[in-house]
Amino acid sequence: MKHTKHYMKIIELNNDKLKEMLEAKGALITQGRSISEEIENLEAQMKAVDDELVAAEKLIDISDIDMDAQSITDRFNALKAEMDEVNKKVAERLSKEVPQELKDRYDTMKKMKDDLETERNKIAIKAQKYNDKLIPLTRKLLKPFLEDEFDDFGSVTVENGIIKGVVFNHVDDFKDAYRKKKA
Repeated sequence: MKHTKHYMKIIELNNDKLKEMLEAKGALITQGRSISEEIENLEAQMKAVDDELVAAEKLIDISDIDMDAQSITDRFNALKAEMDEVNKKVAERLSKEVPQELKDRYDTMKKMKDDLETERNKIAIKAQKYNDKLIPLTRKLLKPFLEDEFDDFGSVTVENGIIKGVVFNHVDDFKDAYRKKKA
């Protein structure tokens, strides 16, 4: 199939409704751009005022409030330390009263799960190594069966001892998807 060069073709349309909608859209875009410019101008003004605010705040004495803030911070830290101590006591009691056999069973099952996940990951790595060798070989074997520039390699399986490779066409897939979407 010969590949043709794409080019732009301009076609004049005469439709009052379409023209009206395009002009309305253009007016909205112009209006939106004008508002964007106003926003940018306001942001620049806000930045200047913010700089003035920061400079003015630096001149104000808040040392008495800072002392109140520090007092509250100290009380908060004391309460947090007290809560940490309560949580420690809860953990100790749970540790003493929960049967060790349950903890051991859980730990054993967690280890078994971790070991199985490790084994599964090792198998996946081995399978990926096979894929790394199978893909180039499959492409080499299926290449003579590509008849069109839009043909491509699909899956390869073994069914009843017979290797079956799939070649598909992207254009056909697109047409099928388009027809489904259109229906």
